Amino acid sequence: MKFLNRFFRSENKEISQRIETKSYNALWFFRDISPENLDNRKKYPYSNLTWVYACVNKIAKTLAKVPFRIYDNSDNLIEKGAVYELFNYVNPLMSRFQLWEALAVFLTLKGECILILDQIVNNIPQEIWVFNPDRFAYKLAADGKNIALWSYNNGFETIDFTPDEIIYFRNFNPYDEVRGLPPVKVLTATIENEVYAQNFNNAFFKNGLGLGTVLKTEKNLTQQQIERLKEYFSQKYNSLTKAHKVAILEGGLDLVNTINQRDAEFINSRKMNREEICSVFGVPPALVGIYEYANYANAEAQRKIFYEDTIIPLAKYIEDKLQTDFFDRFKLDYYGQFDFSDVDVLKENLKEKVEMAKTLFYMGVPFKAINERLNLGFNPDDIPDSEEGYLPGNLLPIGASPQQEESTKQVKAKYIESDVRAKYWNKYVSELSIVENSFAKKLKLFFYDLRKETLSNISTFLTKSVKANTEADIDAVLNEIIFDVSKAKEKVSIISLPFYEEGLKRGIRQIARDLNVSEFNYNTNKNLLDFLQTKQTKIKEVIDTIDKQFKERVKKIIDETIAEAYREGTILDVAEALIKAGDKITAETKHIFNIAGNRALTIARTEVAQAVSTARFESMIQNEIKKHEWLTARDELVREWHAAMDGEVIEIGKTFSNGLLYPNDPAGPPEEVINCRCVAIPKID
Repeated sequence: MKFLNRFFRSENKEISQRIETKSYNALWFFRDISPENLDNRKKYPYSNLTWVYACVNKIAKTLAKVPFRIYDNSDNLIEKGAVYELFNYVNPLMSRFQLWEALAVFLTLKGECILILDQIVNNIPQEIWVFNPDRFAYKLAADGKNIALWSYNNGFETIDFTPDEIIYFRNFNPYDEVRGLPPVKVLTATIENEVYAQNFNNAFFKNGLGLGTVLKTEKNLTQQQIERLKEYFSQKYNSLTKAHKVAILEGGLDLVNTINQRDAEFINSRKMNREEICSVFGVPPALVGIYEYANYANAEAQRKIFYEDTIIPLAKYIEDKLQTDFFDRFKLDYYGQFDFSDVDVLKENLKEKVEMAKTLFYMGVPFKAINERLNLGFNPDDIPDSEEGYLPGNLLPIGASPQQEESTKQVKAKYIESDVRAKYWNKYVSELSIVENSFAKKLKLFFYDLRKETLSNISTFLTKSVKANTEADIDAVLNEIIFDVSKAKEKVSIISLPFYEEGLKRGIRQIARDLNVSEFNYNTNKNLLDFLQTKQTKIKEVIDTIDKQFKERVKKIIDETIAEAYREGTILDVAEALIKAGDKITAETKHIFNIAGNRALTIARTEVAQAVSTARFESMIQNEIKKHEWLTARDELVREWHAAMDGEVIEIGKTFSNGLLYPNDPAGPPEEVINCRCVAIPKID
């Protein structure tokens, strides 16, 4: 029997009229409910209390806009057929969006929801209907354990449904084995408090002066005078539209207002109500328009928390319930799944995924496994040896020997056997080491001073915030607690200048010695002066890197602290979160600057080597050398492709096989120049 005919079989004219109009609300509400009195306002908070409506509506509409996909058991997307039609064209009066919206509203508000499956054709229902679960009652079977019937009372008659005709969703309820626990039940006291607060607020504005206003005078007034004053003030000022008008008092009259909302903690009480409501429903304040504690960073964090802690668990429960009570019940080889792939806040940052992929790859995890785990989107078949795991060093397949890999990839390093060349490289490196080590010490001390300055700023800010208890913008806080970035950039440029100059001098001296010619002053070479100016600007990027790392990590700690506090029912602003996470931020600050200190030698070695190599290159040009040769350290630390280049000879001005004009070419990518100890030597035919 068609469900509409069955459900609306009453001959009542009022219902018949509602059927004819096909009103969406007519399906749910057959009795006119007038929630104007106090009890009804508490009983129906969704239509009477702002924050209950805001939270439930936010959950329902957020879930409803997530696409629900149907897949077969081979994971193929289904976009046609009876099952697809059922979940996309739900019933004559309800859209796909409204199905999930209604389910979420009832489940969130009342703790349960009942779907009725109608018109089963070829073992597949043709329509799904959703009704108010409050109108359903269950009847137990004779064994007293299982449910025999669900009865729906529409206000005029009772309609029975077998368990096979419905899907029953419910929140777990430790006090009832069958019915779900409504979240609003937990909020009973809060809702009652909010209703009374609303009534008080309405009365305050509606009554204007009200009983809380007293006219005081030192004179004795007759009863007639008293009544005249009462009537005059009531008519003149007692109503919402007459409030806040100017009053002129004569004859020694004094107006005293005995009601003070602030004394009653009225505003704070209502704030507490709304925060309790948001907490119970799992909706972060910023998502329902409360931006008191929000900025861009933690608003995004709140959106992510909302999806991860509220929407996704709700969606997973619905998916599981549909699997057992719909797909499995009707023996359908399908499953349903909400598709969150287009939710921006849940998309992993591509840069973070790439960094994680690199870390896993250098740990020996095969690329194919990384691609699947991080959903990078590559086709493993297009990447050779994607199932092999590699280890750092020469990146050999796990279990292979260097000889096997060399044979496989036909990589043959051309090591220089000449003792003369070995001695040349050793002398070159020893001259660089003197400058490198001195530069590294200066940098390490400089980084330590920046660390000390930052820790001092953090301590000062924490002390100030505790005393002032002020809210603060997260970016302003980070700029306040980190070292003076502008001054640091200027200082690192000043510190590095003498070492760049010394590197240029040593490079010129080395080639002059090799060719037995006179040295020249680097100040006479425009290319070397340009190099010097560029490097003094480029070195400032070290400060930008530290600044960025510090702010990203501290911001993450603050966001995590705010999120953790929110899960525990507390809302923190940025200053409060920073205070609470003070020890963790201090430890992270030390860690960041310790890493910078450990990188001092790498920075110094790379920068000095670039200065020396650039000066050598310009010296060879100035002395009309036509060719130069790539020379490596001939040890296990040499990059594999640099080892293969050892002995490579090219014309000066052309690039080596790795794309560089010379070793440590400042224009080269980091993987070619950082920590590189190679050198180009003049090649004289």
